[in-house]
This record gives sequence, C-alpha cells and structure tokens, in this order.
Amino acid sequence: MKVSKQWLETKIKELNDWLFANEKGIHFEFTHKKRSRDYYVNKLIELEENQLMSIKV
Repeated sequence: MKVSKQWLETKIKELNDWLFANEKGIHFEFTHKKRSRDYYVNKLIELEENQLMSIKV
C-alpha cells in the first residue's frame, strides 16, 4: 500500500496517543504498537529525505 506523508503523520499520532495512554507497558499490545510506531516514523523519515510524495508500507 502506498501512503502519503499526512497518512503517516496521522498513524504515528494515533499510535503515540495509544502508547502514552498505556505508558506503563503492561498492556499485551504495547510492544507491538511501539514497533509499529517506530516503523512508520522510519518510513516518514525516508519519505522526507528522498522528497517523495508517497511511500510503500
């Protein structure tokens, strides 16, 4: 799936909000969501560094 910078930023915000709400790390999905957030952050960096309009995730 190809996504835009706006999509990535929205997804990262959603994941960050969830992570902050569950910051103690007890929830069984915490590690998965943290890895997902990190993945999307890296994709956003790659998109910006290469001046792309969209990127495959």
